[in-house]
Amino acid sequence: VNLKNAKGATLANSEATGTIVDNDFPMLSIGDGEIEEGQSGVGTLNFPVTLNRPGFKTLTVDYATIDDRGTATANTDYTATSGQLSFAPGETEKTIPVEVLGDEAVENDEQFFVDLSNIVNGNLKGTARDRRGEGTIINDDVPTIDIADAVVLEGDNRLQIAVFDVSLDRPANRSVKVRYSTENETATRPDYSPKSDILTIPKGETTAPIRIRISGDQNIEPDETFGLQLFRPQNGVLAGDKAELQATGIILDNDDPLTGDRDVMSGTPEADIFELGTAQGSLYAENGNGDYAVILNFDPTQDTIQLHGSPGDYQLVPNAAVGLIDGTAIYRGESGEELIGLVKDGDSLSLESGFSFV
Repeated sequence: VNLKNAKGATLANSEATGTIVDNDFPMLSIGDGEIEEGQSGVGTLNFPVTLNRPGFKTLTVDYATIDDRGTATANTDYTATSGQLSFAPGETEKTIPVEVLGDEAVENDEQFFVDLSNIVNGNLKGTARDRRGEGTIINDDVPTIDIADAVVLEGDNRLQIAVFDVSLDRPANRSVKVRYSTENETATRPDYSPKSDILTIPKGETTAPIRIRISGDQNIEPDETFGLQLFRPQNGVLAGDKAELQATGIILDNDDPLTGDRDVMSGTPEADIFELGTAQGSLYAENGNGDYAVILNFDPTQDTIQLHGSPGDYQLVPNAAVGLIDGTAIYRGESGEELIGLVKDGDSLSLESGFSFV
């Protein structure tokens, strides 16, 4: 403003400046982000922070991470972070990086937040939600699903159950599901009851059985097999990253006089004793290789096979194929003429461990 032509006075200062103070600051907001966790190491989750238009002054805003109660935990799942962002005049985009810590735990997706506060030369946009960014750590650790073959004696005119043990390599924080379906091989209906369904392994568990009905008869016939296929897993992957996983159900005939004295013994999660001999003598030692016990789920770290006599009386033959079953054969004597036991898939056994003698 300029003053001039003063009358009756002297102008001490003929010019002044009026300043219009801008109170229309740019609006600032923060976005969400997500990242796959990883099984180890450190990843970076970036939160986008934006202005709706450039400012004419340097804008600053404070930020800090905060746990979402019950999910992600600072310095366990991510690194606690705080600081200040600065936008120079003309800048409209920044990021807030937060380190995410990988692990191999099977867990749900997890969340944490980044909160904004103490803005200078700007306004925080809209509601409190615009001032908080949500970070999602996507779980990429899933258990591996496997299945064991089933072996069952056929029985006479009554139902038996073939049990396929499905297992996870580690527990999960959510239920694991997998579809399954039986397939005919040498066994067909009515040897067994075909079945298709979905198996669920509950949260925190590592095993679940699939049970298939077997129909007994009195016909002298060869041992028979049928297949069971796993496919379309949820919250897990099949062993070997396969699209389908196959197991075999083996039905042992008990009607042939030459092989009718076979037994099937199956281990439990507890320590088990499989009795193939007593202080009075060896069991399954009267019919050459026609009578023996098939041992399933043997754990040499806790289970025991009980034999009569001493270690020198027996011979272990690993990778032996006895009928339709592969495993370690237990022979009494060195001639291989008296088979008393077959440990399915037990190919690293030693008479010095996992055996007792009476």
